[in-house]
Amino acid sequence: MNPRPSTCVLLLAIAACQPEDKRAAAPAGQKAPAVVVAKAEMRTLRPGFSFPAKVVAFSEADLRPEVSATVVSCAVAPGVAVREGEVLFELERGRYQAALKSAEAALEQARSTSERAESDLGRMEKARQTGAVAAAQFDQVQAISRSAKAAVLAAEAAVEKAAIDLKDTTITAPFDGRVSAANVSPGDLASPSAAEPLITIVQTDPVYVVAEVDQKEAEAFYSVRSELEHRGLATPDLELVVILPTGAEFPHKGQFVNWDPTGASSSGTIQGWSKFENPDGVLVPGYNVTILGRVQKPIDRIMIPQKAVLRDQVGDFVFVVGDDGTVARKDLELGVKEGKDQAVRSGLAGGERVVVEGVLKVKAGSKVTVVEAPVGDPARDQGGGLSEAVKKATGEPATEGAGASGEAEETK
Repeated sequence: MNPRPSTCVLLLAIAACQPEDKRAAAPAGQKAPAVVVAKAEMRTLRPGFSFPAKVVAFSEADLRPEVSATVVSCAVAPGVAVREGEVLFELERGRYQAALKSAEAALEQARSTSERAESDLGRMEKARQTGAVAAAQFDQVQAISRSAKAAVLAAEAAVEKAAIDLKDTTITAPFDGRVSAANVSPGDLASPSAAEPLITIVQTDPVYVVAEVDQKEAEAFYSVRSELEHRGLATPDLELVVILPTGAEFPHKGQFVNWDPTGASSSGTIQGWSKFENPDGVLVPGYNVTILGRVQKPIDRIMIPQKAVLRDQVGDFVFVVGDDGTVARKDLELGVKEGKDQAVRSGLAGGERVVVEGVLKVKAGSKVTVVEAPVGDPARDQGGGLSEAVKKATGEPATEGAGASGEAEETK
């Protein structure tokens, strides 16, 4: 028998009074969807940037002889470290020693001639005062004396040059560094006009590390710095480190020297030059390395994975899961990116479980089954550029806002 109309109305009223979650409950036996979550964590960051770079010698010199002579000895092997003033080559000295002795003898002769001329001039001066000699005769003796003095000066210069030539037969290191292979051997004739130098020496302590920075990135850095200065904020101090080809961090910190804009017109880049102490010679000129810039003063930020962040017309938000498995929406004000993570300026207090995978399955108020996942450690990920590092250190928002992670975006 069909129920009476009054009974149907009563049943509908009772159903309407049931709680909404019971009316929307899944069929009996159906499990709540599983999602992967990660905790929002407070972390200490050192924002930074990285660029490929090359090690350049602080000084480099091609050594050539100042005199022509036969090589007597070569005192160094390829690649060895030498000290300033250390003897590298000895050239044959015999004829330069003889030239020095000859110049010294000529000097003695010139001095003797000058002394005799000076004595003659003294006698003529006395005779001139009594009128015993003519003016023309006196002028002649005076000219002879002056010529003799000039000859002494020339002879002294010849002695000095001969001494320099003799000294130049010993070739020493002009500064501390490492040497290349020698291009001559004992018995070869060394000459200033030779096509190749005797040897090349490079100064390896300190060294330059030169980074090729995109011109747009450099301009962005200057723009950020000008904006900070206009607002009365200081540009954060940066700590420069080098990552070696092996992935290890070079132990000595660097100091920024200056920008070299000469390459900007041809390559679209600008060279940033930094100086590093290199006492052990670990940084070899020509090495390809990575230079990292990190702010010296760390900052504290709440961090979540970037892929947890969604966006709709209201703004950026995440889904968080409560202790009872209920999903809630949290609207966010985002900070900067650090590696694969995102800083949160407001909206989370830390400790919340944010959904990173499975957001298509959830909405605010739904129940889920939780699978924990670590946030990850971006400490070695120095993503971002020079201008972004400055923004991070001052708490400024990143240039690019966080977007949807590829999952569906939900309207609040």
